[in-house]
Amino acid sequence: MPRYLCIMLRSFSLSLVISAGAFAQQYPQGFFRMPVDSTVLLSGNFGEIRHDHFHYGWDIKTGGKEGVRVLAAGDGYVSRLRAGPGGYGKAIYITHPNGYVTVYAHLSAFNDSIGHHVKKMQYEKELYEVDFLLDSAILPVKKGELIGLSGNTGFSEAPHLHFEIRDAKTEEIINPYFFGLNVTDKIKPFFSLLAVYPLDGGLVNGSTEPVYLPVTGKPGAYKLFSKDSIVVSGSIGFGLEVFDSESGSSGLNQVYSLELQVDGKTVYAYEMTRFAFDQTRYVNCHIDYKAQRAEKETIQKAFLLPGNKFPVYKNVKNNGIIDFKTDSMHTVKFLAKDYYGNASEVTFAVKSKGAQINSQKKCREFPSEDAVRQYPLKFDSAYSLDWWATIQIPPYALFENTCFTIAFFSKTFEGIQVVKLKDSIYSLLVEIEDKNVPLFQPLSLAIPCDTSVHDSLKAKLLIIQLDDKGNFTSKGGQYKNGRVSTKLWNFGTFAIAMDTTAPKIREPKLPKGGSIAGLKTLEFKISDELSGIKTYRVEIDGKWILFEYEPKKRSLFCKTSDLPAGKHTLKVEVSDSKGNKTVKWLTYAK
Repeated sequence: MPRYLCIMLRSFSLSLVISAGAFAQQYPQGFFRMPVDSTVLLSGNFGEIRHDHFHYGWDIKTGGKEGVRVLAAGDGYVSRLRAGPGGYGKAIYITHPNGYVTVYAHLSAFNDSIGHHVKKMQYEKELYEVDFLLDSAILPVKKGELIGLSGNTGFSEAPHLHFEIRDAKTEEIINPYFFGLNVTDKIKPFFSLLAVYPLDGGLVNGSTEPVYLPVTGKPGAYKLFSKDSIVVSGSIGFGLEVFDSESGSSGLNQVYSLELQVDGKTVYAYEMTRFAFDQTRYVNCHIDYKAQRAEKETIQKAFLLPGNKFPVYKNVKNNGIIDFKTDSMHTVKFLAKDYYGNASEVTFAVKSKGAQINSQKKCREFPSEDAVRQYPLKFDSAYSLDWWATIQIPPYALFENTCFTIAFFSKTFEGIQVVKLKDSIYSLLVEIEDKNVPLFQPLSLAIPCDTSVHDSLKAKLLIIQLDDKGNFTSKGGQYKNGRVSTKLWNFGTFAIAMDTTAPKIREPKLPKGGSIAGLKTLEFKISDELSGIKTYRVEIDGKWILFEYEPKKRSLFCKTSDLPAGKHTLKVEVSDSKGNKTVKWLTYAK
């Protein structure tokens, strides 16, 4: 490696460490400890890019198993407890006297005293799913005290401990690194793909389409795989697929910071420091949303769309957009680093041509008799359309101005193979484009229903979204005055369907006489085909008994040790979101 490059990298890494260290001085050091006794390895880190959100904290590995001891990170009191089938599953929130809250999620179990309060609330409400606050005097905890066991409950894909630190006043989530919690990390960020975007009439290699270029090299120093020149004109944005990992982890995690320089000047940068929960959907404009949907590529844009108000950006000039006006050569550099200053970079040249480019974008016009229309939509303005279906879009639902298209088609629309569904669809198909445009706020959609639906069945109607193969998912909705209405978080193709099918319950196979001897759990498998399971209730000899529900396993279960001895009859009742209900009875002996 040339000496000047070594000097540059050392200087850059040192400046990053100083920057992160200065930020960490705002937070108490030494107050918190790690929430586990073992060496901490991360499968996910703070700000990592997830589906529709930035990750809120650390995912700490537990060796692929449940039951690892989870400890209070500091003195304080249990201020909130949750248990349920979704979200964080079983979770503990501890409020600390220094103004912060720590969160421990996806647990398999609580300690005895915490578990007592959770179970008491569950029996009071006769619900497995509870979420409640506690007074500071009820459950005080000491630093290092056992509070629960790690697990895989809620929206978790594998056993681990999810750990967060929040500001108690603002409820903003903060990068745990700032509190002196150290993870071994000697791995530099790694790059895989560069993107060059023509914006507002700009051109890349003579085209108005983005250009994606593979990156080669190794952590520390990268270069473009191709030696072909990049020719740009007008307004241009850049993007990079970049990941990080910690020692002992194979996860594709988030870098702490990313910086873009053009001709030696910073035009864009961010540091993944802290953010609020209502800001997390900004992830969909932080990345190349279309590339992620179509190609599963997670490219981070180094420029800001007009509606992007995520608070981590710094030193951004002209929203990170470069206006190439003259015929000349330019040097572009990306610099990425993790919290400890491990850094990687890629430098490449672009040739600019100062061509005059027409930046006027107009929405298409369709004949008035067509069932297709296109409308200009400003990201900061509300929009309402009542043309057969009704669509209402609130202000700031989008991240940038766009032309959105609405079209109505019959059940045999060529682009979607709905033949197998046509007898189950009770409206025209409503197509709202562009599917590659993300939403920050939900839109409202109301679709007129076929008049053939009998009054007794209207409560069973809902809106579904269809893909190009005719597969469908429920988007919920309620019938009123001839229409079915719902809220949508994405564009796509929608129609009205009906759910009259009750959920399925598969009871456990017990030997003759119903003995449960030798079983650790008594488990029922439950599922629903369309609207989704809404309620579940288990009674033993007519009285409610606690059964837990894990949707990803389709499992409704109870430890046999919690069941009373003797011979008893269980009643299991499961209902979906459209009121379809299934009841099963089981007699067991213990």
